[in-house]
Amino acid sequence: MVRDTQKHCARMFTSSLIAIDAAPFAQRLAGWLPDLLGGGLRRVTLLHAIEGDTAGVAAELDELRPTLDRLALTLSSQAVETEIALKRGDVVKWMQALAELRHIDLVVVGPPRTTDMALSTVGRLLDASSVAVLVLSRERDPDGMSLFDRPLLLADAADDALLEPAARALVPAPVTPTKLAPQGCCPAGASLLVTGPAPAGRHVMDLIKGSNCPVLVFPAQALHATSRPGPSTTILPLALPGAVQGAS
Repeated sequence: MVRDTQKHCARMFTSSLIAIDAAPFAQRLAGWLPDLLGGGLRRVTLLHAIEGDTAGVAAELDELRPTLDRLALTLSSQAVETEIALKRGDVVKWMQALAELRHIDLVVVGPPRTTDMALSTVGRLLDASSVAVLVLSRERDPDGMSLFDRPLLLADAADDALLEPAARALVPAPVTPTKLAPQGCCPAGASLLVTGPAPAGRHVMDLIKGSNCPVLVFPAQALHATSRPGPSTTILPLALPGAVQGAS
């Protein structure tokens, strides 16, 4: 399957920033790693950012670090250059900064953890990201389709001309254009939904919430930006001393 999908793409995603907010998502991510590796992934930054009060930081890291180490070892064993970045500050700002500094093709996140989806980390990221964002809202079904078996493209009329070529350049398999079903229902039988910032006028966060498969979003900045700002214009949050550690 890996060889078949690779024949269809001129460029795959090779570098990814994966935001690990908590141990449950780190464990869920492990099930999706073979699909991501099959898509051409060769360089990964595993990010965990600590926001707000630092009380309990040690316990949080003690719970998460073994899972991060296992993920890093799994990736490194597949010849993927891997680092673990432990940071303090606004996670969205860190994702933006690292996406630029590491020349990231794809940001991978878990589902929103708050009922106010627009103010969640995912919602804020989709408003600001200059690269595509893959939202893995559910666990990988071991008997189900792989991530790139049947990707469907939900284009918005205003972004069709930009979205389709961007999707075909990044997704390592043919993408099939489709439309939302009546009442905005997600199409059945998709392994991945690919969309712009406003699929058929629907809020993308509603699409993510109602989807039965992962959603790959090309935010407005990712579609319309012609170049990224230089490092001198990037405002970095504060970092924990010695926070970035290579794990390759």
